Amino acid sequence: MKNLYVIAGVLCSSLLIGGCNASTQKEENRNSSDEVAEQVTEIVNVKDNSEELPEQSANATEASQLSESSKVKKDSEPFDYLESLVLDYDYLKLVVKYPSGSTTIYNKEVSDLDEDDPFYYGGEGPDMTDVKLLKTKISPSGPDYYVVSSMGPSADPSFSIYEEGSFDNPVLRAYATHLFIPGNGNIYASGHTSNYFNTRKKYEFNNGQFVEAKQPFYYVGLKSKTTKPAKIYKSEQLEEVVAFMPKDYSVEVLVQKPGTNLFLVRTDFGLCGWIEISGEDAFGGVELIKGLHFAGD
Repeated sequence: MKNLYVIAGVLCSSLLIGGCNASTQKEENRNSSDEVAEQVTEIVNVKDNSEELPEQSANATEASQLSESSKVKKDSEPFDYLESLVLDYDYLKLVVKYPSGSTTIYNKEVSDLDEDDPFYYGGEGPDMTDVKLLKTKISPSGPDYYVVSSMGPSADPSFSIYEEGSFDNPVLRAYATHLFIPGNGNIYASGHTSNYFNTRKKYEFNNGQFVEAKQPFYYVGLKSKTTKPAKIYKSEQLEEVVAFMPKDYSVEVLVQKPGTNLFLVRTDFGLCGWIEISGEDAFGGVELIKGLHFAGD
């Protein structure tokens, strides 16, 4: 009889243990199922995120590139490897960039020079404020040249360049606010003076003079607004109208045709056409397109 109790106890224990194991197994399976569900959810979420990541990554990369591009555009200047000499007037700056190794700096008004200096000027008038800036080589094997700046009689600055030993007539007079002498035989100039906008020019040595290199157009790149209604035309003959522009309309002046008062304009919508700036429309303060006016006499 005792054996029967033992056998019954064993069977009961087995049933209990089996039940516990089954319960445990069910709990583990449930936990496992929940874990799998969570993993599946995570995988789905990762997949969903991965579909967004390329665009987000591209946007981030583009934003980074734009930011870097803006920084470069903002911080860099033409010929930034050259040394700079700056004349800071109340209303503008004159800048000359030059190769440091072959340059001597003077930076003196001509009236303050020694009287035996070929650039000395002891008279009255605007010429007395001209500045003998520097002596440098424009090409590695060429002669020395002197650079003298002038504000002119009515704030239309220019740079005059004289060859060593020949001080009567300059080999170049460039109306500009910025002069660049990289030392490669050419001279570059820019500035809004005695012209309609910040004009960029290149000068090459030819027959004893520096002559402007011809360009099909002068780049303007002025984003501005009209000060009164205006039209743009299909051709330089200004006959067939492309578009009418009202007052205070946003425009971009793209280029000027050299030797003319003709400018290619892009409207805010994106249409392009020619316009002529002359007469009253070319005077500062009443110009047809704000900022596009003749600066000088």
